[in-house]
Amino acid sequence: MSHEIKHKDTPEQTDLWGYILKNDAGVMKVNINGGDTWEVWNISNIDTYDVAVTEIAQGIYTADFPASITTIGEYLFVVMKGAVDISAVPKEIYKISWSGTAELTALKIAANKSTYNKSTGVMTVYDDDGTTPILTLTMSGADSTVTRTPS
Repeated sequence: MSHEIKHKDTPEQTDLWGYILKNDAGVMKVNINGGDTWEVWNISNIDTYDVAVTEIAQGIYTADFPASITTIGEYLFVVMKGAVDISAVPKEIYKISWSGTAELTALKIAANKSTYNKSTGVMTVYDDDGTTPILTLTMSGADSTVTRTPS
């Protein structure tokens, strides 16, 4: 995607990297190679967890959340310092809410384009481009009550 993770640190570091975690029914699992494959942490596989963290301005670093992760949910992105091995130390942990195609923030939901189909009760919220759906809700209820259900 596009710079969903933003990290501030000492300028000109060349040894920052990250990895992604998710809670899978109470078991924390780590993402492998930016795909949609997950495993319980295994230090022998640490080099398959590496997500690039890039400096875009003096001391400002970003990372892209992998588009291949298509499952809606909350994920943790851990920024590490050091070689991609057991000697690396965590610098910061960021939580990201993911729609399956883009980061979900309250601002995006409130400020971005959305459409509502009165006949089906379906509301669609779009990404910043105004064309990519990032959230679909189905509205239902009686005259005095409306219930939103994510689809």
